[in-house]
Amino acid sequence: MALTSAFNRGFRSGERPGALSQVQIASSAQVWYDASTNGYFQPTNPSSGTGITQWNDRSNAAHNASPVGAGQTPRPTWQSSVLNSLGIVRFDGSTKNLQVSNTTWLQSLSGFTLVILAKASALSGTRFLTNTDQSGASIYFNGTNFVTRTASGVGTTSLTGDTSSFNIYTQVFDGTQADNATRLRFFYDGIQQTLNFNGTTVGTQTNASTNKLNFAWDGTGNYWNGDIAEIMMWGKKLSTTERVGVEKYLEDKWAL
Repeated sequence: MALTSAFNRGFRSGERPGALSQVQIASSAQVWYDASTNGYFQPTNPSSGTGITQWNDRSNAAHNASPVGAGQTPRPTWQSSVLNSLGIVRFDGSTKNLQVSNTTWLQSLSGFTLVILAKASALSGTRFLTNTDQSGASIYFNGTNFVTRTASGVGTTSLTGDTSSFNIYTQVFDGTQADNATRLRFFYDGIQQTLNFNGTTVGTQTNASTNKLNFAWDGTGNYWNGDIAEIMMWGKKLSTTERVGVEKYLEDKWAL
């Protein structure tokens, strides 16, 4: 995918922000899941195709993610050498999922930023990349288009999806802003998408009762069918320079 023009957009020649460093990400993010090697999982150093019992958080917050369900099986699998010789986590679209529990840090936030590098293997029906137990921090495919939502606001894009490549999905919430369009923004491969809120209003804070953060499902029965390479989330709105720096980091690391 061609990200360079998107990253340059809004900056004068020579001003394109540099990539955020791993130290910057680890020290500032609330979650950071990296599938590039098998060193960030339980069981320790799984071989390709092994079901994982935990995706270790690389951030200093140590919010690890684990499968949910009866006996925690079947589990999402770590697969080696999928994207430019780097590994990914694979989800089957029917049962495999991950969850972070006790996410009090997501409660009553006036801003957050969520960035996911993922590839859909199939887009039919409802497919969730992420969701909380209070329907916040959500990115999902509704059977026709991609949707993003938080703080009671639901924004539908015109994106019909892509099953041929990995894409960067970025959700930015800023409850201090005046209206829907500035409170909730969604970027696809670095390009901001127009959102149709269809009568919903984005609130000023995330839900005060949020306790769980789900990946590759909505917490009930709508699962992602495809691969996830990396996930990062901050409990604040990143500046434009910071957001572009995160996307540049992913572009460089995964040779997108």
